[in-house]
Amino acid sequence: MKIRILILLFLMAQSVTGGTGDWMIKGKVLSVTEDGILVFCDYNPAFGLAKPNAYDVVFIQGAFGNTADGDLVDCHAYPIGTYHYTAANGAAKTVRSFALRR
Repeated sequence: MKIRILILLFLMAQSVTGGTGDWMIKGKVLSVTEDGILVFCDYNPAFGLAKPNAYDVVFIQGAFGNTADGDLVDCHAYPIGTYHYTAANGAAKTVRSFALRR
């Protein structure tokens, strides 16, 4: 019985802290690139899934078809590392990178 409780607690911690599980990403598209989209994250009240902090910028890898700057996104994705880009002011930026859960 104790081992089942420990396993359950471990799985819950992985979900809340990001672990290897899904993240809930909700926000506005800042830029569409050849590799994916940069998203400005909104406040996200999702419970049980990891999520970026409000006002963080993240990159979501993939083909987004007719997505345009300013569109809203709300998706589940998993972390795959970081993404590097150059901001409009010339500053080098590094943000979390995600791939869509299919």
